[in-house]
Amino acid sequence: METNNIGLMYDYLSIMHYAPWMFSNTTGKNTIVPTPNPNVPIGMGSLLTNLDIAKINKLYGCDFCSSVSITPSGTITSPNYQNAQCVWLIQTPSGQVSMKFNAFAIQSSSDCTSNYIRIYDGPSRSSTVLLDKECGMNIPPPVISSTNQMLVEFISDNSQTGSGFTASYNTVPCGGTFYTLLRKITSPGYPNSYPPNMNCGYTITAPPNMKISLTVTNFFLEVSSTCSYDRLEVYDGDSVNAPLLDKWCGIKYFLTTSSTGPLMFLRFYSDNSVQETGFLATYQFSLLP
Repeated sequence: METNNIGLMYDYLSIMHYAPWMFSNTTGKNTIVPTPNPNVPIGMGSLLTNLDIAKINKLYGCDFCSSVSITPSGTITSPNYQNAQCVWLIQTPSGQVSMKFNAFAIQSSSDCTSNYIRIYDGPSRSSTVLLDKECGMNIPPPVISSTNQMLVEFISDNSQTGSGFTASYNTVPCGGTFYTLLRKITSPGYPNSYPPNMNCGYTITAPPNMKISLTVTNFFLEVSSTCSYDRLEVYDGDSVNAPLLDKWCGIKYFLTTSSTGPLMFLRFYSDNSVQETGFLATYQFSLLP
């Protein structure tokens, strides 16, 4: 039938669409059959699609910069900047979402009140904040969600003094991004054995005038004299390109290390041979001298 799609495509997978068997009184007989291809999947959607969001935006006169991405990797870019109110919902098929900013130039303001980007650890604004109101010219550190969902929010006023941002995302099996004053960090599966072939990154970010102190209370990784197999590496920055603070493996009972500034990056590796219980660590912030 001719349907009103407000100038957009018909959405077979809309969250509002019935499944093919809905209201059927005969087992095995569908009530809805797509044309011209009867094998096109329809209905059964549990999440808003890109077309759902586009149609809602069009009906209510909102910006068209909001979307849902369900691919394992992709790129998001800020729109033509002025008076933007955009959200990008990223839902990868599995794993956790890792986002890295490739370019960042958002108009600075006091406490980033008028122009900013904010990232949530989940599908809505009620989720935990991973990155809170970033603006200016400095590229934020990489961000990793705790699940396969991440929400990116971009707000701007009617002035344009920056080029915006571009960010790429992909799927990682483990890791995290931490901004709270005090929190625990563990290897995947802890206190059970960690999986083989892990490559996890944990980014800790403190306020600009603070440093980070890391304490490891439980530590049991594959034993190696050179730490060339399973290991935990600690870097004095936001990536493995920063200076290496420590590298640990084997069985340890109490480990401590500190950053020289507001960033610390942990990298946990495991190979495919031996899996142990992993590690339990905590961190806290303190003022720089």
